[in-house]
Amino acid sequence: MRSGESEWASRAGRLVGLEASELRRALPIVLAHAGILAAIYVLKPARNALFLDQVGVAKLPFVLVLVAVVGGLTALAYSRQSTRWRTDRLVQASLLLMASSLVGCRLLLGLDSEWVYFAFFVWVQLFGLLSTSLVWLWANAAFDAREARRVFGLIATGGIFGAILGGLFTGAFAGLLGARNLVVVAAALVAGVVFCLGFAPPPIASARKRALRGSRGRTRARAAVDFVGRERGVDRLRRGVRGHPLQRLRRPVLRGCRRQGGLLRLVLRVGQRLLAAVSDLGHALAPPADRRRRGSDGAADDPRLRLRPLLGVGGLPFAATPKAADGSFRHSIHKSATELLFLPIPERTKRRNKLFIDTTVDTTATGLGALVVLFFTEGLRWSYTILAWLTLAFALGGIFLARRLRAAYVDAFRRAIESRRIDLTKLTVGLDEASVRDLLRPVLRSDQPRQVLYALDLMAGASSRGFDDDVRSLLGHPAASIRRRALELLGTDPKSLTEPWRSTLLADEDPDVRALMMTAWARLDPDAVIERSLEDLESEDERAVVGALAGLLALPKSTREDLLDDERLDRLEARSRASDAIGASLAYHLASDASPRSLARISRILGSCSGEVAIAAIRGAAESRAPELLDWLVSCLSKRGLRTGARRALARYGAPVVGLLDAIIDDGTKPIAARKAAIRALADSESSEAQRSLLARLDHGAGGFDPEILEGLNRMRRRHGMAFPAVEVTNAMSHRARELRVIRATRKSLPPPSCDTTLLFDRALEEKSYRSQDEIFVLLGLIHDPKAIEDAQVHFRRGDRVTRAAALEYVVNVVDVVTAQWLLPALEAAPARGLDVDDVSGSLPSGPRELMDIWVRARDPWLRACALAAAPRIPASGGDPSTSAALAEASVREWLGEELR
Repeated sequence: MRSGESEWASRAGRLVGLEASELRRALPIVLAHAGILAAIYVLKPARNALFLDQVGVAKLPFVLVLVAVVGGLTALAYSRQSTRWRTDRLVQASLLLMASSLVGCRLLLGLDSEWVYFAFFVWVQLFGLLSTSLVWLWANAAFDAREARRVFGLIATGGIFGAILGGLFTGAFAGLLGARNLVVVAAALVAGVVFCLGFAPPPIASARKRALRGSRGRTRARAAVDFVGRERGVDRLRRGVRGHPLQRLRRPVLRGCRRQGGLLRLVLRVGQRLLAAVSDLGHALAPPADRRRRGSDGAADDPRLRLRPLLGVGGLPFAATPKAADGSFRHSIHKSATELLFLPIPERTKRRNKLFIDTTVDTTATGLGALVVLFFTEGLRWSYTILAWLTLAFALGGIFLARRLRAAYVDAFRRAIESRRIDLTKLTVGLDEASVRDLLRPVLRSDQPRQVLYALDLMAGASSRGFDDDVRSLLGHPAASIRRRALELLGTDPKSLTEPWRSTLLADEDPDVRALMMTAWARLDPDAVIERSLEDLESEDERAVVGALAGLLALPKSTREDLLDDERLDRLEARSRASDAIGASLAYHLASDASPRSLARISRILGSCSGEVAIAAIRGAAESRAPELLDWLVSCLSKRGLRTGARRALARYGAPVVGLLDAIIDDGTKPIAARKAAIRALADSESSEAQRSLLARLDHGAGGFDPEILEGLNRMRRRHGMAFPAVEVTNAMSHRARELRVIRATRKSLPPPSCDTTLLFDRALEEKSYRSQDEIFVLLGLIHDPKAIEDAQVHFRRGDRVTRAAALEYVVNVVDVVTAQWLLPALEAAPARGLDVDDVSGSLPSGPRELMDIWVRARDPWLRACALAAAPRIPASGGDPSTSAALAEASVREWLGEELR
């Protein structure tokens, strides 16, 4: 039995382009989507018929306004509650509530009261918007991007079939069951949807969604329409339209509308023409034998002759054009809401915004349109010709607004990336898929080298060899950087190391390309590389020498020592004085070899070498990690051109280099850039000793490098996944909380700024306050969920009063009670000047002299410099002996000289 089911699933999956497992998982959601659309197309005709029959068309604008108001309030309330529920529970509970409410609506309809029909109209409108959005939220959470590309088209096609079946059912059984009993049918369909979702796959919490479009949904939609259109389906449609109750009601309704206003008369006349046009179109498409059987084959009753004046006079085109524009705008809004499912934003944000857009945009626009029409027609008594010009003005304004929204969206997306509100890891794509390779292949043939290099960088993440042929064609590219990158990607690919590529690349004009080729060739055929390298070492072409040295580095160390004797090394050292390319290659060779003979020789080369040779030696030292080169690498931190390479090389040494880096950070005579580079080197290290060194500097003087230290600790957490002791981190937070309280006390006690220096000091205190708050959030991220803390920081810094309070509430909930007592007052908004400061953890200095003394001796050199400049101009704060002592510090003099001149 199981094999029979598997065979059936495999055949059905091949029919729709899915795997058997995907079809079994997608089928419940397909049926659910079909059931929801069927319920909607059962409810809406019943709603329209009951409202028009019992209330009347004159009150239609008022109910549309009511839909907008209720829809907006419902969207706000529902979006807030939806973030607290898991997706599957939210969808099932909401649909069960909807089914129960439909049963309640059927009972209320028996009261035959006008307010019931108003409430029923509003509820059906909200049901149609919410239910489809909930099904798509489930599908979005149940399938990843790779599966969604294949499955979502089938789900959309299921919705089309459900809408068709719902419409056919309503047309066939509406007269038999009655409009009120159709509500019970819709409730039963919704209950069936809940039953189907019980077999649906559970949501995937870590699924990565992207905006991937598929054409299968449109193809199957057309196939569904063709299927319904067969077997004289158009003839059935024609007969249904001719026998529709609206055809019999149009004359009395039009008579009543003449008293209500011209707009409704226009709408119903357009509807009349549309019904007649559809009827005549169906009559024209009917077989000739069927027309003769109904006695309508004469020239006077020719539907084509009747359609001609309708389409030519102007009633239908002028009514259809705004309707088409309105439908396209609504469709674009719906598509933008659907694309929220694929954006790399948090799942809760997707859920809240998707529901809000689905339930608010359409209803609000409809309600506002109804209010505008009522105001201008009933209030100002404008004609509908003037309203047409007003509609044109709205359309032009919409075009202008769309252009501005596009720029605003790009700016918002950029700011979201900068503030890390978007997880950039969710923006990556799978490079092993055939469709992604098809997108990248044309880029490799671009005339822009940067585009080609970018594509090659993307291909470096592919695990398959599907790009090898395309990358191999770039080995003859005119740009040397592209040839190098292509050769790096190919590695030891045998096809790239055979003729004619081998001879071409070994004779390349770029030395790095030759070196890469010799390195790759040495891994496959060491004997041939030895023979070629010994020949090239004696060549007059420096590019051949560089390639030979690179090929020898790929050989075993004992083989290299036998080949490169002292005589050859002497000749190479002599040639390196005249050629930086040979000198850089030789320096890298000697530094990476790190033998006693090589270290003695490289010390002579580094004594008087260029920057290119020093950079190559740094790369070699990073490979060998020779202790003899540590002092030289530390000295390179003070040289601007060598600082970055030296920092990365020192980070690879690990624990043995921590003491040397600590000494550089503590040495006030070193340049500030060198001390910051030492901090970065500690942060890039994976050793626990480096972590302890950075943590120890959070509580005592670090020369104003707290931001760099915190950034380094954060980098350790992200890259290496290190855990941090809570006690040390909490102590660092308490220090910053006290700084915030001192800042508030200082700004409270000092008089308003009266000159440039005091204003600068006040701004420095304000900047320090913001920075200390951000540092507290960074420290919280070291011991708690970093992503949640980052979200709380964004809401705290950029949110309004409500979101700021929610961020503080989250922080209070993740820390212990004792920490919350002093952390919450520190993070709250700074009091205005002149207000009292709440002191929760001890007394603070109250006088201006004591407070200024704190800032004169502060750890931050910039803050000390601003305090020293402002102290003589603040009453009762100058003349302290600590001022002259602080001025004697080199870092303060440097800040004063560079920043305040």
